[in-house]
Formats: sequence, C-alpha cells, structure tokens
Amino acid sequence: MPHTLSLTDGTTTVSLTTSGIALTNYTPNTPKNGAAITEPIRVLFYGDTTADMQGKINAIERLFSIAERRLMSGAGARVFLQFQPIGDATNWRSEVLSGTVMLDSDALTVFGQAKLQAEIVLVRAPFWEGARTQIPLTNPNGSNNTAGLTINNGSTNYADIGAASVVGALPAPLEVRLRNTSGASRGYRGFHLAVNSFAQAVDHHIEGEERTNGRPTSALTGASGGLTVYVQNTSPIDIAFTIPAVTLSAYAGRWAHLLVRCTTLFGSGQALYGWAQLYDYTGLVPLYRTPAITLSDTQIMQDFGMLPLPPGGSNGGNWASMTLRLWFQGSSTLSVGVDYLAFAPAETRFYRYIVQRGMLVLNNDWLVDDGIENQQYLIESGANHPIYAPMTPPIHVQPGADQRLYVWQEGTGVRADWTMQVQAFYRPRRITL
Repeated sequence: MPHTLSLTDGTTTVSLTTSGIALTNYTPNTPKNGAAITEPIRVLFYGDTTADMQGKINAIERLFSIAERRLMSGAGARVFLQFQPIGDATNWRSEVLSGTVMLDSDALTVFGQAKLQAEIVLVRAPFWEGARTQIPLTNPNGSNNTAGLTINNGSTNYADIGAASVVGALPAPLEVRLRNTSGASRGYRGFHLAVNSFAQAVDHHIEGEERTNGRPTSALTGASGGLTVYVQNTSPIDIAFTIPAVTLSAYAGRWAHLLVRCTTLFGSGQALYGWAQLYDYTGLVPLYRTPAITLSDTQIMQDFGMLPLPPGGSNGGNWASMTLRLWFQGSSTLSVGVDYLAFAPAETRFYRYIVQRGMLVLNNDWLVDDGIENQQYLIESGANHPIYAPMTPPIHVQPGADQRLYVWQEGTGVRADWTMQVQAFYRPRRITL
C-alpha cells in the first residue's frame, strides 16, 4: 500500500493521493520548540473536465476556510491532515490551522487538459495523533478494567495505568468518563482530577485520625476510615499531621495542591479561614505557609492552595519526614471536622479542576471530561448537557510511564464512600512519523 494523505473535517474528506489528485512530493517537517509547522505538499490536480479539477481545488479551500474559522472563533469542526505511511497500521492526524493552494508559475499551460500542478501550503499542529484508544485501569476493585473501574471519594479514589498502556513520544490529553454509581442522584459541585507519573504507588492520602497533636476524633458514617478529627471553640487552632519521607522524596521539591475534605465547617455566621504551614520533622521550624483562604460551607473538598514538597528540595534525596499543620480561624465558637487530606500534583497537565454549574447527575449517568476534543458534558437520556466549566487545562498521560489517575468529588453532602466508575481514553502523540 502506498502512502495515503488526506484532509478531513469529519464530514468531508479530500484524498491527496487518489481520485483526481496525485501526490508528487511530501515530507513531514519537524517542529521547533513546539511551534506550529508550516509545510508544503506538492500535488497534481486532474479531472475529466476543467470544472471537475476546479471542484477538487475548491473542496480543499473550503476545508482551509473551516480551519481558519475554528482558529478565530474556537467553534465549528476541526480540520485534520491525515497521513498513513507505507507499512504503518495507523492513520495519524495533525490539526490544520490554516492553508492555501498555490498554483505553479506555468500551471495554466495544460489547464485545458484538466491538469494543474500546485503546492498546498498548510500550517498544522506540531504533533501527530493516533487513533482514540481506551486505557485499561487497575485498583483494588479490578485489574485491566475497561468496562468502568469502581472508585470512591476516599482512599480508593484512584486508578493505576501501566507503562505499556500509553505509547507515543509526547504527553497526550486524557478523556475521562465518570459514571455515578452511588445509588442516587447527586448534586456535585465539581471534580478535582490529577495524574501522577512519578512514584505513582506512593500514598498521597492522609486520614484525619492520623493527626499527631491529639485532637479528638469522632465516628462519622460515610467518612473515609469511618472517623474524622475535629477542632472547636478556640481560634486560631491547628491540626498536625506527618508527611512521610517517601512522599517528600517522590515529589522532590515539586508543587502539590493540598486538598482537605472538611465534613464540618461552622463559624457562627462569621467568615471561617484556613491555611497550611509546613514545619521540619520536629514541628518547630516553620518552612512554608500558604495564603489564607475563606472556607466554603457549600463544598466539602477545600483547596488549601499549593505547597512545595519539600521546600527547597529537588532531584530526590534522603528527606526526613515533615510536619504539616492545618490552621483554622474564625469566631470563638468555630467547629471544623476533617476527614482526610490529599496531595495532587500541581503542574499544568498533571492537575485539573472542573466545576459543575447545576443539575443533578442521575444514578448511572456519565459525565465526560474530554481533553482530546476539549469538551465537557453530562450524558443524560442520550443527550449531552454542557453543564461543566474547566478551570485548568486538561490532564495528560505520559508515554511509557507507570502512572496513577485520581478523582476527588466535590459538593455539599458528598460522602467519601460515594462510588463512581471511571474509564479513560487517549490518542497517542508523536513528534515525527
């Protein structure tokens, strides 16, 4: 089979190697510094009549117009250059941003014979994407699952991805599908998602009852581990935890979002504030403090901001454990309960926050965060509802790396034992073919 090359918007496809167009020269260019690529494609247009030949040129020009409209407005169909080299089983695609058809200087010499030599010059994305591929997922609830792996909103809120499951040469955006299997309709407010590709098996989840400064605990149905730690009546007041050395070595100075599941927030009608502070292993030397945030009683998962783990650390090292204190300040009658805290990689492409703007998610309905096509929606009764707003860029999977996908549910009344099923898809990305 020869090389095949085509342009498509998903509805109209124009082959550049058959049906009235002969490919005379094309070599994919290599991107520089991730910039869009401008490259030529030399072709010969031919047809039974000059009108037939002109129709093929016009079809290509219409696709370029669609691509340029998409680039300007962000709406409409995406246009792709598709290339399948000889011997390759995959038809790779690269998004077209603009293009033009340039006639050769002597093109009109044989115009009457319905033949026309030309150069197609297009601007495209600096990578190629393969076919949409599902990623098998694993956690204590199943191995290499593709039907929908069960996760919860507590300590089993993750799915492992094996290194062999993600191929290519570049990080690729992830399509995450989440199915409400909690048994009832749920009014989620949003979701935190993360992909951890460094020391992915390290536990980034710390239960509230693991506090180290003797704050009281209380049993709570639906809590992760069945217990919460709480503080009350003193302002400011803290809850202390130990960050294990293995977690610090895994992050090696990277930044992490600190997510805290607060089951109780009460400030007697006054604003309630929180912040986090890192100390050395003795808990005496302050090393880093996050800005204070206003805690919201309309959501259970509170984002305390970002921390360097450890401050000043990089490239691994034999790090000692550290003390983390969660501080709360409000009225003298404040009451705060903490179920657990968790760390999420903070870098772009590793962390995603998506807001649900309304509606209920019915039991067994799917919500989709499609980072490949940049679409987010709820599937209800076969229709797509655009009720989600992404606050950060899509998360990406890393080729050839063991990694872990995390999902945290957010909203009033959301419990740690609420379950969902998760599926993941991606398109392998390459720089060159």
